[in-house]
Amino acid sequence: MSSAMMQYLAGRALRMQAQALDGITTLADWKAVREERRREFLADLSLSAVPEFAGLRQRTTGECTGGGYRMRRIGFEVLPNCWASANIYYPDPLPPRPAPGVLYVSGHAQIGVQHYQYNPQMWARRSYVCMILDTIEQGDNPGEHHGYALGREDLWISLGYTPAGGETLNSLRALDVLAADPAVDPGRLGTTGISGGGALSFYLAVIDERIKAVSTLCGISAPYDAIGRRRMFGHCDCLYPLNLFGRDISDYAALIAPRAAMFCFGDNDPLFHPEETAGLVNRARKVFDLYNSGEKCRLLTNTCGHENHPVFYRATQEWFDLHVAGDARPVIEKGIAQELN
Repeated sequence: MSSAMMQYLAGRALRMQAQALDGITTLADWKAVREERRREFLADLSLSAVPEFAGLRQRTTGECTGGGYRMRRIGFEVLPNCWASANIYYPDPLPPRPAPGVLYVSGHAQIGVQHYQYNPQMWARRSYVCMILDTIEQGDNPGEHHGYALGREDLWISLGYTPAGGETLNSLRALDVLAADPAVDPGRLGTTGISGGGALSFYLAVIDERIKAVSTLCGISAPYDAIGRRRMFGHCDCLYPLNLFGRDISDYAALIAPRAAMFCFGDNDPLFHPEETAGLVNRARKVFDLYNSGEKCRLLTNTCGHENHPVFYRATQEWFDLHVAGDARPVIEKGIAQELN
């Protein structure tokens, strides 16, 4: 792409940012456009025409136990005869009443749920049920996730497809499985993940109000950060919905309000700029404030890189205790033997 074209696109991105939530001054203003914004975001994910799918099937393919948890390996149907893989971690023993649930969305580690397994183990030990799913490229899900980023599928955009939508559909079906589990309270659900998983957990929270709280780690990119600061060259396709309507990402982050959204970023993360991340959260908070819920839109930063820093690890537990479980629980600190991300 030529330098002149990049400058033109950067200028458009700045205008999107300047016009974010333009004309929204009252809660009535926001409610008047809210459903339209949601339909726009579904279109950006290529999910407008996805039919409802009843009769969701799943298969248990293995089980194991560990200290304070029991894990069930499953395959679950995303669409008729189209399956994805996941693990569900349960407290052992189970609590006397249905537990809050967490959907953990994997990032881009090569081995998926195995790489991130310390996260669902932690949640189960804290008396949550946690489901963690592989991406399209991981585990038993052979497929292509980095199509146009690596030049393998340069027609995807012109065909109206983005893997952000395919992955979000997997997450929606996974949430169906988690919410229907007898061990889970479907009224207490949260989602989290880092990097690509941070983006995908954010998308899920935007479009599905069953999610009471999200903690997205190092995963949300505003258009200007992506284009003007050239961050797009380090990211995967899933970080970028199609943006058919020329919106700043804060226009869609506002759809989470008045539910709880925490955005975690490292000040030294090479994939995101601190000024841009702070700006997008502050723009979205405008709508949270209209609901008198400004405290439910939180930016948490730390002097670190692209990682699930122990500060984020602790804060996410406390965030979900407050906004999902509804009670405080002992925090499990991140061990030095665990992967940083």
